[in-house]
Amino acid sequence: MNSKISLFVAGEEYTATADSEGKWSIPVSNELEDGEYNYYITATAPDGRTGNYSDYFIIDTKDPDISFTLNGELRNDITNVTMPLLTGLTEAKSTVSIIIGDSEYYTTSNSVGEWSIQTTRALQEGINNYTVTVIDQAGNNSITQGTVTLDTTILPLTGIKFSHSADDRNSNTYTPTIEGWGEPGAMLTISIGSRSRTLTIPESRKWFFAVPPGFIQKGRTTQYISFKETDPAGNSNQKNIKFNFFTDKPDVSADLSPDSDTGIHGDKITNNLSPTLTGKISSARLSPDMIGRSKISLTIDGVTYSNISVDKNGNWSFKLPVELSPGYIYHYTVNASDFVGNTNSYTSFIKTSPLSGSLDIDSITGQNSIIETSNKLPTLSGTATIGSELVININNTSQKVSVDSSTGAWTYKVTESLGDGKHTFTLVEKNKNGKINTFNGYFIVDTRAPELTASISGIKDGKIHDPNVVFIGKTEPRALVTISVLGGTYQTKADNKGDWSYPLNNKELSVNQTINYSVIASNAAGNRSKASGSFYIDTINLTVGIDDQNSSKDKDVVTNNNKPIFSGVTENDSNVSLKINNDMYSTKADQYGHWRIELQKELPDDTYTYTVTVNKGDKMNYISDKITIDTVALPTHINPVNDFDSHIHHDSYYTNTNQPTLTGISEPHAKIILNINNNTSETMADENGNWELKTVSLKEGNTENNYSIKIIDRAGNISEEVTGQIIFDNTPPELNNVSIHHQDSDNQLVTLSGKTKSNSMIVLSCDDNNDYSTRANNEGEWMLKTYNRKDESYNIKVIDQAGNESEWVIKTPASDTTTIVPEKVEIIDTHNIQNDSMNIIAAEIPPSENGVHSQYSADVGIEHHNELSL
Repeated sequence: MNSKISLFVAGEEYTATADSEGKWSIPVSNELEDGEYNYYITATAPDGRTGNYSDYFIIDTKDPDISFTLNGELRNDITNVTMPLLTGLTEAKSTVSIIIGDSEYYTTSNSVGEWSIQTTRALQEGINNYTVTVIDQAGNNSITQGTVTLDTTILPLTGIKFSHSADDRNSNTYTPTIEGWGEPGAMLTISIGSRSRTLTIPESRKWFFAVPPGFIQKGRTTQYISFKETDPAGNSNQKNIKFNFFTDKPDVSADLSPDSDTGIHGDKITNNLSPTLTGKISSARLSPDMIGRSKISLTIDGVTYSNISVDKNGNWSFKLPVELSPGYIYHYTVNASDFVGNTNSYTSFIKTSPLSGSLDIDSITGQNSIIETSNKLPTLSGTATIGSELVININNTSQKVSVDSSTGAWTYKVTESLGDGKHTFTLVEKNKNGKINTFNGYFIVDTRAPELTASISGIKDGKIHDPNVVFIGKTEPRALVTISVLGGTYQTKADNKGDWSYPLNNKELSVNQTINYSVIASNAAGNRSKASGSFYIDTINLTVGIDDQNSSKDKDVVTNNNKPIFSGVTENDSNVSLKINNDMYSTKADQYGHWRIELQKELPDDTYTYTVTVNKGDKMNYISDKITIDTVALPTHINPVNDFDSHIHHDSYYTNTNQPTLTGISEPHAKIILNINNNTSETMADENGNWELKTVSLKEGNTENNYSIKIIDRAGNISEEVTGQIIFDNTPPELNNVSIHHQDSDNQLVTLSGKTKSNSMIVLSCDDNNDYSTRANNEGEWMLKTYNRKDESYNIKVIDQAGNESEWVIKTPASDTTTIVPEKVEIIDTHNIQNDSMNIIAAEIPPSENGVHSQYSADVGIEHHNELSL
């Protein structure tokens, strides 16, 4: 009591005296900054006794900092976790409270200020408000507020294809541009193995990726590309898509068609002044359907004829629509473009002549030549200029020949027997104007039958021990050899030395039985020789099957097992080997002849040729065939054609047809399953993947009809579901708020504007017979400019997205018009009235206060007229 107290802090001394109870207090009069301070206290009693005490304190006047994250991620405003872990950093040992949604959570930060709270109630999909409050040990507090968005869905990746190719997933370049649709703002990662590129999907949802050089390895015929889409909330989906590459130039040929080649075959001379050119386009990797999508253009005499069709066998034909001048050489170029744009060209010439001659058709005795005959007294025929005098020089004689006065045709029969060999002739023509034309030709007389030998390669004592049957023999050079065996007919040609051979597909043969055959050789003149024989394939029976193929009804073997199992039956204890994808597998048949081989390596999706070979002793047999590995079903899409218009909204289609027919392209022979308004329909795609389905009746009134579509391919894979909407709208578009404005002093530049259905096409027809068009925006607003100072009226056609149309006639006002609101034009349709004595029908809508009126008239039901006066 009454002790003297001294406080030493921050270099200052403060004093006080304890009261009668020993209590004291000392205010620090100097302001201290935030921080840690040591202090020292001494107490001195009245009797001189002393006591000491020391400690420290902290001055903290600042509100605590707050940091806040979701699940440890840098972005703290969006998540796809319904009950996220909330973490943050503040001052040590502070009290943290969070209110988010309808829930409140509390915790205390640790010694370094870290804190975490696991939410226990699911956030609502969408925006969730939160408040974080922190109170530190000094009582300072901080509050922060914000929002957390819960997003657990992502728009699918759709419409992935090549941008500038004639085919969606086939290209002729390894640096194409790929496009598709996804979720705005999502990150899209495009990968091939370890190579990847990332882009952000724009707000329009439509993205493009220009493939850089080296991303797709040159020389590949197919490439699977992975597309992974991840939105800011962390939702993702992925697609693996197979693309095909065709880079070989197509082979192309051209020549005169047989009926246009009127001279010696192959001499390129024709007397047909509008000849037909024919040819063939081919490429080893292209299927018949792909070949059939090629196009030919022909340039001759300075004129180019484009878009000449090619059939599935590659054949094309084109008859010139104009006449060429006789007696000239015409050079021509044929340009071929295959279905993905690979090009090649062929250049040659033809010569026109009105004068020609050759063996008459009745004297052509062979099948493969029009210049050879076995007739020693043949008939020649041809054409000459009408009204001309014609002389033929042949076999050292000259004879006048009569020329038909209406067709120019002539014939001449040789009167002296000719020997075997080549015979030339010359035609000399003198026309009415005295001009002399000549034509030189030849033919061959051959009356000798060709020599012929025929046998089987490797045959011994009438037997062979493997199924590789090769017919061999010798005959006249270039003779046609026809082989008949087991009901089949096969042909080949002898080479320039007369040697010939023909390998027979082992699928055509049966082992362990005698097989008879006959061979006929015929030369160009039609003379024939025949040989016959037999052979016996003394070898092992073999059958091959795929245990898990999914295409039992198809001739092609397709499976979604990338490690298929091969099995079959052969002779017991035989050695069996399988070669596929350059890998070799082997096994041994059991005592009953059964064998089984399971692949050890997975096969990537592709079509493979395999060969199963069996050996026992000196006997061998084999079977070769193809198998397709298919583990992914590619989704199909509806084609925006015929009844639909989808150039505005992806996967949304407009139609004015109540029951439109849907078409699309998928994998060949896939089952198509369509659900629209909870009604399911099915169909099968054809061999080219084309499919067609007629829908159920749609909901009317510009109403969305939701659909989903998926496929089950031949391998049994089920594709992802593609969804969209079909909007049925059969109401013609109106034309409102029309204005006309002249923008220069001469009234030449005219601006027309107005309002109609959104995204409709506006077509303006002017007095100069020119058409101008534009498309209305999403609000239906449109504007067109034209230079037509003399126009008294404008014809406007409006075509909406569903294909509904309306037509309007706008009369030009005397002065600028700012805004005109036309009344609805009512059209009386008399097309279906059947009356030959129909009177004129007229209807008129009374003028509105804006001076707008509509008029319709018809005479015998054939005239429509809609007029809008301004």
